[in-house]
Amino acid sequence: MLKGTGRLVLPAGVLLALFMLIGCSVSSPQLPETEKIVYFKAGDNFLLARGDEHTYDFSGAETRRLYDRWLVLKRDYGDAVRGMTVNFDVNNRDVQAQYNTFIRTDRLQAGQKEALVRDYGAKATSDPQTMVVSFRASGSYGLSRNYVMDDKFIKLDPPVTVSINDKTRGVNPLWIPLMIPAFPFIMAYGCATGRCI
Repeated sequence: MLKGTGRLVLPAGVLLALFMLIGCSVSSPQLPETEKIVYFKAGDNFLLARGDEHTYDFSGAETRRLYDRWLVLKRDYGDAVRGMTVNFDVNNRDVQAQYNTFIRTDRLQAGQKEALVRDYGAKATSDPQTMVVSFRASGSYGLSRNYVMDDKFIKLDPPVTVSINDKTRGVNPLWIPLMIPAFPFIMAYGCATGRCI
């Protein structure tokens, strides 16, 4: 302490250590805020969504069941689908995916709105003519270079942009899910089960 000033003077080494401690207490994000999914692969008990940098792996019988339910939704309500958002919540290597399918109620036939609520838990949105059906899956991610690329991957054209909320950030950014057309997923399903549609 300097005499007569009442101020505390810290040695330079203590200040440096303090700044390093503060810097290390905020984790840097492992993933970008958005990523383009270029390839998609579906198997009996897994789904792989592959970008240029990262591959997202969702496995287990429940994952495939959710995907099959989404395909039935697309089959029965495809004409009314306005678009989708795909959001990933990431914590370390764990990924919680949410697929939101937006459906225009003015294009539904009699009884379909009630069936959406009953069968899929559809919710109202801020737009009175739009409902949303959400599907969720749990998985993990890794670097794409660590996954074998084979001819069972379907190329999405155009690629699907996902919004990523990386919880390892010190302060999560205000991220807005991006509306995308559902067509790439429909095409991927057609190519995986027979002729490309």
